[in-house]
Amino acid sequence: MFAQCIPAPGTQIVIAQDSISGPHAIGFAFPIFGATYTDLHVSDHGICFLSNAGVPGVPPATPLVYSPAATSMTANGPVLCPFWSDTIPGAQGAFYVDAQSTQCTVTWANVQSFGYAEPLMTFQMTLFPNGEIEFVYDPQVTNNSTYASPGDHGVIGVSPGMPAALPIASDLSASPTTIDATVFEEFAVAGGFDMAVDALRLVPMNPGWAVTHVHEGSGCAYVEAYGNGCEGMVLTSNPPALGTIWELETDGLNVVSQIGFTFFAFGRAPNQPFSSFGLNAPGCEGHLPLNFIVTRLVGVNTNGHMSVTVTMPTVAPWLIGESFTNQTFGFTNQNLAGIAASNALECTMGN
Repeated sequence: MFAQCIPAPGTQIVIAQDSISGPHAIGFAFPIFGATYTDLHVSDHGICFLSNAGVPGVPPATPLVYSPAATSMTANGPVLCPFWSDTIPGAQGAFYVDAQSTQCTVTWANVQSFGYAEPLMTFQMTLFPNGEIEFVYDPQVTNNSTYASPGDHGVIGVSPGMPAALPIASDLSASPTTIDATVFEEFAVAGGFDMAVDALRLVPMNPGWAVTHVHEGSGCAYVEAYGNGCEGMVLTSNPPALGTIWELETDGLNVVSQIGFTFFAFGRAPNQPFSSFGLNAPGCEGHLPLNFIVTRLVGVNTNGHMSVTVTMPTVAPWLIGESFTNQTFGFTNQNLAGIAASNALECTMGN
């Protein structure tokens, strides 16, 4: 699976390595933990503190920020951890705050783990006036550090801070519900973070939280492969976002198939073997709902590879969140039906 989840970042702010910057205005009174807060303090290490014009005060940045530990979540003021790890700006890292009346988004763009030039990773946190929080991660996000434990840990979650007690950890990817004000997951092994390309929505339950694992994110373009291709046919795609070119690439077409056909449909169907349609093509499956196929594109087979493209409009808000399923079919001399098929993709339109 692959997502293009990171929208326009907003206004750049300056954060030095191993520091906490702020206060930065949220843009509204953000309700959380039985209070409201107007300001954020942002660290290059993916941890934020809440305040009202600096009250309560933020803790000293070092060594806290480069020593991610869940126990520290309840030792200071109210804290939000979209991805608390040993990330630093490096040569290309940048930080942004986009404070609006309807949402406030903080972006860590192209940061790196301490001691590692790659991967460059981008993640975001968005706060909403109803108290909901969303964390969004690009495909490269991971926890690591040459500073070693606990530097190579990762912590995500929220806490009202002192004097709250630290509850047991949750598996946030499993969409838990808790009655505790503190909810978190700690990744104590380098590279253990398991929600890259995904998003989490934290919904306040008063008390506690309902955590929803939302792979699309808000307005996020997303691609999920499902089902199996036959005879080595594989369909891949970039995420279809507004203002971009949506490219669907098929590999493994048989040499006898001078052209191939990539179909577009609404919805997904159970994997159905070709034999259920009376076709003798062992191992080949159909994955599209036949009643909801809307179009097909024809591409030329060049040495087993075929590409079809769709130019996405720049402004089409009604498309955001719309999903298509796609599958490619081609001719073959390897089965009696003369037809082979790829796996399928579910592609969600984003911005």
